[in-house]
Amino acid sequence: MNETISISVIIPVYNVEGYIGRCIESLKAQTLDGLEFIFVDDCSTDNSMEAVEAWATQDERARILRNEQNIGAGPSRNRGIEVARGEYLSFVDPDDYVSLDFYELLYQTAMAHAGHDIAKGSTRRVGPLRFDKFSSSPLNSRIRKSIKEKRPLYTSFTYDHQSAIYRRGLFANPDVCYGASRTGEDITFLLRCCYQTEDIVFEERATYFYVQREGSIYERGGIERIDNEIDKLHEMAEFLIPQTLDDASKSYLLGQAENVLSAKMIPLLGKGKLTPEEFNAGIERLVAFVYEISDLADYGVCTCENSVSQWPRLRRLLAKDSLITPEFRYPWEGNIRISVVLPVYNPGEGIHKCIESLRSQPVDGLEFIFVDDCSTDDSIAAVEAWAAQDERVRILRNEENLGPGPSRNHGIDAARGDYLSFVDPDDYISPDFYELLYAAAIADGGHDIAKGSVRKVDEDTNAIGSIESKQNERIKNRDKKGMPLFRVFTYEHWTALYRASLFSDGTARYGTSGKDQDTTFQLSICLKTEDLVLAEEATYYYVQRSGSIVHSTSVQRFFDELDALEEKVAILNARGIDDDAVRYLAVKLKVHRCNYETAIEGNPELQAAASSYYQRMDGILESIPNAGSYRVIQDARWGNLAGGDSLTNPLVSVLSKLKRRLRSAAHSIKRRLINNA
Repeated sequence: MNETISISVIIPVYNVEGYIGRCIESLKAQTLDGLEFIFVDDCSTDNSMEAVEAWATQDERARILRNEQNIGAGPSRNRGIEVARGEYLSFVDPDDYVSLDFYELLYQTAMAHAGHDIAKGSTRRVGPLRFDKFSSSPLNSRIRKSIKEKRPLYTSFTYDHQSAIYRRGLFANPDVCYGASRTGEDITFLLRCCYQTEDIVFEERATYFYVQREGSIYERGGIERIDNEIDKLHEMAEFLIPQTLDDASKSYLLGQAENVLSAKMIPLLGKGKLTPEEFNAGIERLVAFVYEISDLADYGVCTCENSVSQWPRLRRLLAKDSLITPEFRYPWEGNIRISVVLPVYNPGEGIHKCIESLRSQPVDGLEFIFVDDCSTDDSIAAVEAWAAQDERVRILRNEENLGPGPSRNHGIDAARGDYLSFVDPDDYISPDFYELLYAAAIADGGHDIAKGSVRKVDEDTNAIGSIESKQNERIKNRDKKGMPLFRVFTYEHWTALYRASLFSDGTARYGTSGKDQDTTFQLSICLKTEDLVLAEEATYYYVQRSGSIVHSTSVQRFFDELDALEEKVAILNARGIDDDAVRYLAVKLKVHRCNYETAIEGNPELQAAASSYYQRMDGILESIPNAGSYRVIQDARWGNLAGGDSLTNPLVSVLSKLKRRLRSAAHSIKRRLINNA
């Protein structure tokens, strides 16, 4: 073994025999020298330790400590801290695993510029209990923002403790340790550790894979779970009060209390993992804690500047003379903040995942408006079952099948929320989707639109393509390019909240076409405002499923797109055609043309309809005032074909294919020249 130990990796072990093998393999394969691995056996009753013992007999880097009795993950990690010899310490859960260069990347980053106290990587959550099978942690951007705003590190680095390495000197203070509670002990550690330092650097290529598994303590309910959560709050308060209970620390503790109520107690109640009696018992303890921390002189009144009024659930809870009774399944008191509109037509099994993602949202004041568009499958039965248990759910029924656009308009007319949102019933959202969007929407006096991010997934929830939203990048850069909102926010309509007042005059509505009715809506609403704020951590999961109209190559799909294009031209004509309007329409024309030309190859049905399709597009062009004087329209029309060719020119598709092939060949030649240089 190397005399110098770079990093001590501490792993508490308790009954993870089905997972620990993968964890060990990822640790064995680390590319950094000078590692030691300290496994703490917390009296496992399965065969977990057999794999550890087998490795320890072959590799002197592996050490084993054994507890005399089961004491939990936090105290077990503390035992590892006491014997660790590394320059830095790290913590891995035995059912998780790390990328092969995890410690090499973090150590190099930590040692740069005379050394840093904390070097943090990224976390990706995997497994069946998360909606995102493979997704990046948004925490790093949150920490960076906190640093920029000069807020204490402990107020933002509140989870993902396993994704970092920590300088050994931080543990010289005996207070820097894990809490004794069975859940949330990692948050207690991060508070104590980050209270000592503001020195953190990032290396996001270093990836920690956090496995969400059934049977995890984080998925359990019952009063014991809630007692552990509130015990954790008291541990954090006991640490902060002797330091200084200033506005920042009070706000932090109240935020943690809000999180226990919003992210733990109410979701567990909704899932049936917490009885109303257990819920009320937890509420009693939580109220006592909040009063103790806030020095409340009266209901909802706090002496510190950052008062309980920042935390909407706590404010409502403390405003009551009595505790929430068993009849209050969701204590939101009828104040509807967000109306979520869902058109339903034969989404299949996907609606169950959609409903579960909506049901678990922790935000107060949601209503869910399902519009039955004459479904012929069993999807509405699932909605009706939920509606029978939850008064937040409303069902509207169309007399005939109208399509998603008119169905959403039906929901808009019935919505009562301060903001409106739209979800497709075969998609789903992240657990904090509306919490993050609503917080962004009401910040700084309120915004008209708050937008999150989208991730494409297949029907098995596997990620498809890049996780980055190109739409959001366009929105961020619009001021530099001097572009109005309607030219950059042109799709991803379901990723946003929209202020209800934008709908009041009846013009912000979805189109009536079967395809592209959503982009018609976005044009109409973005013509009303330039006020949009991003909350990119809020994630909408867009399920790509076979048979969807989006992936159809039928004639009807392409003529529906032209119907939607006519609606957009009418909206812009009513507004007045200017350069921005023309450029917006030019992009739409070019996209529709390219889509048709790509799909027409080998499709006899589309080939037979080509003449009608091109003539129809010609008519739409003629409805744009002075369209012929705009070169951008002509370029979009036929990609710079000279001579003002007719839309029915039979050479068009041949020439377009030839140009695409020539461009591809040119790129290939360029790459070869670069590689040979």
